[in-house]
Amino acid sequence: MPVTVRSFAKINLGLCIGSSRPDGFHELRTVYQTIALHDILRLRIERGSGIEIRCADPRVPTDQTNTCYRMLERAMSALGARVRVVLEIEKRLPVQGGLGGASGNAVSALLALEIALKKRLSSDLSDRIKEFSRQASAWLSSVPGHSRGRLSGVPARGRGRAEILLLDLVRTGIENDFEQVVFPQYPVLRDVKCALETSGATYASLSGSGSAVYGIFGTKAAAERAATKLRKQGVPAQATVTLTRAQYWKRVQVSSLSFRGEGETSSCNSKLET
Repeated sequence: MPVTVRSFAKINLGLCIGSSRPDGFHELRTVYQTIALHDILRLRIERGSGIEIRCADPRVPTDQTNTCYRMLERAMSALGARVRVVLEIEKRLPVQGGLGGASGNAVSALLALEIALKKRLSSDLSDRIKEFSRQASAWLSSVPGHSRGRLSGVPARGRGRAEILLLDLVRTGIENDFEQVVFPQYPVLRDVKCALETSGATYASLSGSGSAVYGIFGTKAAAERAATKLRKQGVPAQATVTLTRAQYWKRVQVSSLSFRGEGETSSCNSKLET
């Protein structure tokens, strides 16, 4: 019986680029927020061995370089699963849009595999995630003045990159350091942020390294009005909502959808509002 799950997108509430590490990479400090926009993953177990990835979007690799493939390969080895796994990815999120599509797909593929095999890699993993979430929430709530000050991150007109830690970002105004690099090269993204701020967003920002730009609004109606305004300007936009952890687990599995093999895929929005 195939297992169908939703793979939800995320947005970055602030993103601070740290110093370079010995391996050439940089430390990153950010807060992730899950949103309701998602891809659909369908996984089935067959006789035999190996992993097959299917996706109608040509931008998504279907070989060993796919993050889902690597996740499934390691999980099957850890679980001792000697089966053939077929995974279909229905892309609804923009590819390389800064919404965590690839990494989210890998996590959802792991979840679908555990459901299909009725096995879990770690029985205490969920408890550890919940405990970390509680600690992070308590820490953020205790930061003095975290709700005061500028809420729109890096102004659309531009400013110097903030070389500060996450605590200071929360206290003085959340920022995404990538905006200082991305906006000069892609001014249209700066324009989208301006449009979101003008439309009443309490916070607007690039997500990750882009190209998705989102705005947070006080009401659903306000978000929908802003999305309609952007679409009239020729900018792909969609209103959505944030998800709590409880809502995530309630919505992640889709038992009513069947496995369909290679086929249709939905169009993707490159800009986002919440």
